[in-house]
Amino acid sequence: MRDDAQDARNMLFNLLVEMPGKESYIAIRELITQHPDASFREWMTHQARRRAVLDGDLPPWTAEQVRGFGSSLTLVPTTNRELFEQGVLQLLELKHWLEEGNESPFAAWQAVKGETKIRGLAAGELNRRGAKLFRCAQENEFLNRQRPDIWLLNNDVPAPVPIELKVLDEGWSGPKLCERLRNQLVGDYLREEGAECGIMLLVWQGRATAKRWRIDGKSVLLDRLADALKRYWSSIANEYPGTSAIEVVVIDLTRRALKADRRDRGPAT
Repeated sequence: MRDDAQDARNMLFNLLVEMPGKESYIAIRELITQHPDASFREWMTHQARRRAVLDGDLPPWTAEQVRGFGSSLTLVPTTNRELFEQGVLQLLELKHWLEEGNESPFAAWQAVKGETKIRGLAAGELNRRGAKLFRCAQENEFLNRQRPDIWLLNNDVPAPVPIELKVLDEGWSGPKLCERLRNQLVGDYLREEGAECGIMLLVWQGRATAKRWRIDGKSVLLDRLADALKRYWSSIANEYPGTSAIEVVVIDLTRRALKADRRDRGPAT
C-alpha cells in the first residue's frame, strides 16, 4: 500500500508538471517547501524551472499572423498577452517621443490639469499609434462593473487589457500607488474571464516639488519608481495566479523641458 501511495503521488506530481500556466508553477513551488526529502526537493525545483521555461515560450503564430507581419512588420494580437505586449510597446514609444522627441508636445501635456484630460491625451495617442492593432476606450464599464481609466480592445482578443493611469503630481504616495496596483489594477480590473495582463501608466508633470516615493520601506526617485513598483508586484505575484504580467511605465515630462532649457541657453562660455 505504501508503494501504491508513492506511485500515486508521483503520478499526480507529473500531471501537475505537465499542466501549463502560472497556477501550476506556484503549486510546484509550494510543494517544494513541504516535501521532507531534500534530494527530491532538488528534482522538484528542476521541474519548476522547466515549467517556467516552457510557459515563457511564445505561442506559435497563426498563418494570418505570419502574412500580416510580412506585409506590415507588425504582429496583430490574437491573445491577451500579445495585446498587452503591443500596448506596452506603444506606450514606451509614446514615452520616448514625449521625453526625447524633437517635436514633443511636452509643454501642452504639462499645462493640462487633471487626470481626465491627461487620460484623453494618452488614449488619443494610443489610438493613433496602434490603429491597426487595437482601439482605446476610456472608463467603459467591464462586465464586473469596474471602470478602468483606459482599456485596449481588439475584436480577435476575448478580453481587454486595462491601463490604470495616475498623474503623480496629484499627490499619489508610494503606499497608495502600491495599493492601486494591487487592489484596483489586479484585484478589480483583471477579474474578468481571460484578462491576465495589465498596465500602470504614471505621468509626472513637474508641478509638485516632491520627487521621492516610499515603496516597500525604501525611498526611490522618479527614475527608479517603475522598477520599484515592478519589484513590489513580483513580491505579491504568487497571490494572484490568474495574472501573468504587469508592466509599469513612467513618463517624465520634465526631461524634455530640461533639454529645451539647456538648448535655449546655448553653450557655456
